[in-house]
Amino acid sequence: MVVRKHKPKKPSNPQIVMLPLDQLHASPYQPRQHFDEKEIDSLVRSIVRDGLLAPIQVQRDHDHGGYIILAGQRRVEAYRQLEYETIPAIVLGRDADPAAIPLVENLQRVDLTPIERARGVFKLMKKKEYTQEMVADRLGLSQETVSQLLALRRLPEEIRQELRTRRGPALSMLVELATCKDEAVQTRLWGKMESGNIRTVKELRAAKKAAQRPTQSKAQPAPTQRPKQPRQSAKILAKLLTEIRAAAKQLRNCAGATTMIRLVKKIERYLQKA
Repeated sequence: MVVRKHKPKKPSNPQIVMLPLDQLHASPYQPRQHFDEKEIDSLVRSIVRDGLLAPIQVQRDHDHGGYIILAGQRRVEAYRQLEYETIPAIVLGRDADPAAIPLVENLQRVDLTPIERARGVFKLMKKKEYTQEMVADRLGLSQETVSQLLALRRLPEEIRQELRTRRGPALSMLVELATCKDEAVQTRLWGKMESGNIRTVKELRAAKKAAQRPTQSKAQPAPTQRPKQPRQSAKILAKLLTEIRAAAKQLRNCAGATTMIRLVKKIERYLQKA
């Protein structure tokens, strides 16, 4: 049986067109929610000096009109600051993936914050119904990294909101914090991380373990002592002993006298111990 190999299609030369800036709007799948002003200023200076090195990529928005920016949101922001009216763009067809392209473009060009990466990965998985393995292959990441990014969604909203505008601690530190199930403990540990009291994963793990260790008073009630069995009154035993002694004298010549005397001695030893 002859297996025919399919020749890869030759990429067609994309046509670059000039599009009005007022017809462009951001993709809802854009993972970057915060654009650093210094980065935009640096890009503006680069465009003024060398021009635009790469056109943006867009897709027609058949629902709302205009074009969706799939790649090049920062370049558009720089052009708007320069007050240009148009920008070079490549219009992609319907087969272009509006969910994956912005995320892939950002991962390859500009580092996203861990929270932005996590948000983009989750959106892509939900939109395309990808498994962790599939999204890892699509983005060129390890499956472990994808799993770690998704774990960040367990952080409190307050912490995630703060990390959307800056990188913060290393991903390994954030993942370790996210494994804590108590939100109040997460917030306290986050404060220590921010103040510099916790600097490594090892220190965070130890602090988390100490914070989650239950105290003796809260975890379980102190064991109650079993009440002592009430003993018979020594007076009652002494009175009983007197009566037995009297009976023993009367039965001294009887066959059971020896047994009675032994019983009296046992009672005497018991009273001494009591």
